[in-house]
Amino acid sequence: MLKNTIFKTFVTATVSSAAFLCVSVNNAYAASFNSISRIYAFGDSYSDNGAALRITTAAVNSGVPGAFIFPQVDVYDSDGRWTNDPGLTSVEVLAKQKNLQLTDYAVGGAKSGNGNLSTWLDKYQNTGLFGQIEEYKAEVNRVPDSKGLYFIFISTNDLLERFFNNQTGSVDVLADAAVNNIASGISQLAVLGAEQFFVVNSTDLAALPLFEQYSEEAAKFRDAINKSLPGQLDTLNKQLGVEVALYDHVAISNKIRSTPATFGFTNINDACKLLYTTGGLEPACSTPDNYYYFDEIHPTRRVHQIIGEDMANFLDIQKTPTVPEPSNVVALIACIGIISLLRRKVHSS
Repeated sequence: MLKNTIFKTFVTATVSSAAFLCVSVNNAYAASFNSISRIYAFGDSYSDNGAALRITTAAVNSGVPGAFIFPQVDVYDSDGRWTNDPGLTSVEVLAKQKNLQLTDYAVGGAKSGNGNLSTWLDKYQNTGLFGQIEEYKAEVNRVPDSKGLYFIFISTNDLLERFFNNQTGSVDVLADAAVNNIASGISQLAVLGAEQFFVVNSTDLAALPLFEQYSEEAAKFRDAINKSLPGQLDTLNKQLGVEVALYDHVAISNKIRSTPATFGFTNINDACKLLYTTGGLEPACSTPDNYYYFDEIHPTRRVHQIIGEDMANFLDIQKTPTVPEPSNVVALIACIGIISLLRRKVHSS
């Protein structure tokens, strides 16, 4: 009798352990992005929600040579976003859609490595991607946030620097450098505990009103980045054990631009406000929300809203549980079989 009791206790414990292991096998291949604490954003003016305004104001007040305040709040969003007022950036819309807090390190003019398109700012602060990560690092000398979603959208200013400074050289080399910088940024954040990344590829730079006469070069840069980035991210996924969702900005842009009326746009080619080509001397259009572009580089708040909502839908797709690999299906079946066998032993004892 005592022997049977001991045996039943042992088998019951074994069943519980086997059940736990089965659950572990089943959950091992569940998709990531199911538990997100908040969003940390890194990037340029496409994601900047006021950082450039704060930093440049501080630089001017500190007497940095050549300093000036940007963006112009009498032209753009009054809080310092590079779009029409009042507006939110796409990453802000994403955070709002998912009811997540946002910590935004993105700075207008930031390049994918170090520095800013406005080089005078480099004397005051490194606002490039690597500088933003250093700022994040300084602020998180606490427990790393492994459940954070690390949003990275940057590379446009690398090409703009070439354009504004009439630089020569291979566009492919420039694009490769940008991709390597993004990969390096992910690696740096992973060392700090980041595990979930939302990376945005190059936007359709060839469509920018600013690049009307430069569209071929812009297209080459865009395509080189978007061809190389997936492979780099896949490598990082395997090497670092991080999860990376790659959002296709060109795809949503093409969708909007192919059927503009569906989204309420009447002009997808021209800028509502000419700032870079005429110095802002001409008045802005009267209906900016009907335009895709607010100025020659930046989209209107309406575009940000649409893309932010699309990003939220994309993130939901990443949360969908994946189908377990065949080997894990076999392991799961084996677990269930063991549990059934042990339970029969208990009942027959």
